[in-house]
Amino acid sequence: MKKLLAILLTLAVLCSVSVCAFAADTDTMVFTWEDVAEDLADIDEDGAFHQVGDYVLWLPSFFEDQELSDERLEQGYIANIMATDESAAVIAFTDTNEEGADLEVLAEAYTGAGLEAEVVEVNGKPAMLYVDESSDTLNLLFLKEDDNTAETVISFYPLSDEGFSSLAAMVLNTVQPGILWSTVEEFAAMVDEDADFYQIGDYDLAMWIPSPLGETELTDEDIENGYIAYLMTDDGEDGVSVTVTPAEGVTLKELKEFYEEEGIEGVELGLINGIPVLTYTYDETDSMNALFMSDEDEFMQVSCWPASDDNFSTVATLIMSSIQVIE
Repeated sequence: MKKLLAILLTLAVLCSVSVCAFAADTDTMVFTWEDVAEDLADIDEDGAFHQVGDYVLWLPSFFEDQELSDERLEQGYIANIMATDESAAVIAFTDTNEEGADLEVLAEAYTGAGLEAEVVEVNGKPAMLYVDESSDTLNLLFLKEDDNTAETVISFYPLSDEGFSSLAAMVLNTVQPGILWSTVEEFAAMVDEDADFYQIGDYDLAMWIPSPLGETELTDEDIENGYIAYLMTDDGEDGVSVTVTPAEGVTLKELKEFYEEEGIEGVELGLINGIPVLTYTYDETDSMNALFMSDEDEFMQVSCWPASDDNFSTVATLIMSSIQVIE
């Protein structure tokens, strides 16, 4: 703990920002995207998010995704994002955690093996942060939530480079569950080559809509209930709706906590194409939902149903993965 904290505090001085905080009721280090968003935009306004397995992270514009060789893929690598001058890289891979040990047990084992390791929180997700001096890396390890049997490790190299290590300390804050349309766009074209993007009402947002779904005229009652779009198949079996309701000062994080208290399943905060979003499944309406904030202090929710239909749930996932800002 002391060594990791010393590294982060040193990096904070280099960055001239706070790279982490502490949970109010524990001594757990907490990393959040909001803490560094403005500072990273100042560093590089052209920086962008990159896909790393089920996660996304922000990097400056001089980092580029590298194609993984068949050998690397077989070894479990899921990303290699390198600086254009090849001086630094972010590498990610998956591995098995056969014994299903939790993060606390893993942290003790890593520390016992001579590595400084500590359980932290990154954008609401528990993770293990550790330094590996032999590989000159700062690493984040996430576990598969349901049974701890799989690991995702994101490594920042080289930690010994002060310029890159200061950047890495800030980038840690941006790692979170998410999806980029560019990573599924080719598959979506295979699913439905006649699909097209649909602008959501008068908002600067659009989403990919399969060709069998057609726009349905809204009734006065629909409009009164906050609906701004309704698309269905001819038989009415599959559909997508968009509703807008006043946020009244409630945040996505607060809404997540409320939904979890109500027992709603699969509630998760993350990013879809850079947009902060709350996703969840609602059994009562058999729907998959993506809820986010508009610029008008409103909650906008995209709902796809039926979630219980395996074939349509794949399409619904693509629809939600496509939600993006348009110029």
